[in-house]
Amino acid sequence: QQQQQQQQQQQEQQQEQQQQQQEQPAAAAAAQRRISRSEGGEGQQAASADSSSHCCLKRLKPIVKRVKDAARILPFIPAKAHEYTWAELKEIEHRRRKVLPRVTNGFWEVLAHWDGTCLRFLATDVLLWSCLVVYTAIRIVIRVSDKVPGFVDTLATGNITVVGGFLSFFLVLYVNKSHARYFELYGLSMSCKGRIFDVAALSIVYLPKPTAMRLVRYMNAAHISGYVGLNKTYPARTFFTQMNTDLGLLTEKEMARMNEMDLDQGGSC
Repeated sequence: QQQQQQQQQQQEQQQEQQQQQQEQPAAAAAAQRRISRSEGGEGQQAASADSSSHCCLKRLKPIVKRVKDAARILPFIPAKAHEYTWAELKEIEHRRRKVLPRVTNGFWEVLAHWDGTCLRFLATDVLLWSCLVVYTAIRIVIRVSDKVPGFVDTLATGNITVVGGFLSFFLVLYVNKSHARYFELYGLSMSCKGRIFDVAALSIVYLPKPTAMRLVRYMNAAHISGYVGLNKTYPARTFFTQMNTDLGLLTEKEMARMNEMDLDQGGSC
């Protein structure tokens, strides 16, 4: 009986071990399935988050572009300085040369041109058209209702008259000063050009030809570099480098030295 009991206990133990062995792979598989489900869920969440962020970026791109385009024409937001390429600089110079002969034309004939006048800027000025729209709306209200809006009477008693007077005074002063500075700088530029011609004519007669050619090269290089660094219109990378390539003013070693000084800093280089 004891032997039979021991055999039964051994058989029960073996059965329990077999059950445990069978349950372990099932538990491991279930755990693996739970892990894969969780990882799949996280992956799906990450994928959905990426797709949603991508969709948001695609929707925001045209909005940002519209805001940037609008900011370019707003009078109170300064536009970012544009670095012109060599082709753009040549086009600007071509337009300037076309405007130059118009100084002999009459007053109304000059204003009739679209390029080289303020008409192009006035046509895209937001502040000008806003004032015209407000004025037109007020005139329509007065015409229809035969009544002047209440806020119109308060405009005459405010400080608009004083501000308008100061604005007109400073505007005329600013325009006159800008024109005076322009003609003065143009005269200095042409004077510098004339002195270079004088030195070239004298040096080629009294100096050896290599020395004279070197002096003329340096004077022309100094003249061109004087326009670099004043603003972003004439950068050293496009304007000075291209002029040096076309005219052969400086050697490679001399040009490397000029690049080390960083001409875009202007007088601080």
